[in-house]
Amino acid sequence: MTAVDQLGIALFNNLESVAIADQHGIRFADKLDDAFDPATLYLTNMSAEIGFLPISEEQQKRLLNERALSVRPSALAQDLGWPSHVSDGEIELKTSILSAIRQGYLSAIFRAGITVSELVMMNPSEFLNLIYSRTMPKDYRGEAWPDITLSERTAEIHAWVRTGLEPPAGHRIRTLSVNRSVFYNACLSQPIPTGLWEQGDPSATQAMILGNMSESQGVLVKGKLEPPQNLAFLPSCTTIEDRDCYIAHEVASIEEEGGHLRIADWWSGPLTAVKHPLEVHYEASLGDAILLEIVHRSWRKNTETGYWLACTERLMLHGIAEALNAAGIKILGYGSGRITIATPSNADDEAQQDKILSDYIRPLALQIPINSNWTPEDIKWRLPMLSYMQRYFLCGNDVMPNLDKAIDSAEQSQIDSVQVQAKQAFQALFDGAL
Repeated sequence: MTAVDQLGIALFNNLESVAIADQHGIRFADKLDDAFDPATLYLTNMSAEIGFLPISEEQQKRLLNERALSVRPSALAQDLGWPSHVSDGEIELKTSILSAIRQGYLSAIFRAGITVSELVMMNPSEFLNLIYSRTMPKDYRGEAWPDITLSERTAEIHAWVRTGLEPPAGHRIRTLSVNRSVFYNACLSQPIPTGLWEQGDPSATQAMILGNMSESQGVLVKGKLEPPQNLAFLPSCTTIEDRDCYIAHEVASIEEEGGHLRIADWWSGPLTAVKHPLEVHYEASLGDAILLEIVHRSWRKNTETGYWLACTERLMLHGIAEALNAAGIKILGYGSGRITIATPSNADDEAQQDKILSDYIRPLALQIPINSNWTPEDIKWRLPMLSYMQRYFLCGNDVMPNLDKAIDSAEQSQIDSVQVQAKQAFQALFDGAL
């Protein structure tokens, strides 16, 4: 049996057509016979559909579910402008996207100290557990509040929130991703619960409990929520599943919105920042962006302090969604680093929406997906809404994957050389500073 020690990307158009990036380069196959290298593990944009592909069971085993490494390659491709159809121009674009994404994943697992051979027998949960074990120091793995059941602590991990709205006629669904480097860097820099927390006085009022909250002191409250009424947007603590545990920042938000918690119990204890998983962080690096999101999801998944991290992320995304809603953008849902909005199908009307978004995207740590139909002028005025990672991609000439390769080499001269190349290419293309 051939040893599997290479990683590839396989983005399927349907059950018989696929775009592939692996150690042999980029190719587009209309038939799956002999399309996949036997020494390569391929991360795909499929899930259960893998079992219906017209290939052998042995080949199917080398195709990874789209969520196998937590961050979906199709989401990254969409952010970089993956077109829904193929023409000669789109083939060149898809080639660039595939090259950048494959190198991004290779760099992410390299920086996490994981080999492709280790991934072969792992399911998505085992992968996140491995990332967690290699990035979360042992001193931070204790249960801060063992009195709360495991089911109560894991319920909030299912963090997607639907607003109940549908796109109106003449609109489509558009997904705005967070700027992964900025957003997840902020998430991982926040202090998390450590040590065994102390149970508080059950007779304490909501205001008294909030008095125990500070940057270094956290609060977790168990109680029945009486949600605020007549808000212009969803209450900040909306979730799909009913729950009765709320972290300190949620309690403060509930009070600010005019809601109330009928408190049954509460705990308080220390909050401590964890050592950052990346000693040096490059905002233009796709590998860093992927790794930061994977690490956050591994910390969020664990049964110790994952509840705290999931609540914090969702509350941050609620604030972003609420700001966009106030600006007149119709919000359809949010969670796990994404916000879905209703966008006009007409290009001119979409441009008007983007002009509204332009005041909010960067301050809110968002990015808009690149559209393959944009002209150079369309791109130019939208540049402030694109992340540094997307701007490096627009420089062409494999600048984005070359940056990740240079970072992995640990040679500062190589990193500097790619950064100079990017600045020169960007200046030539868009007549402005990167």
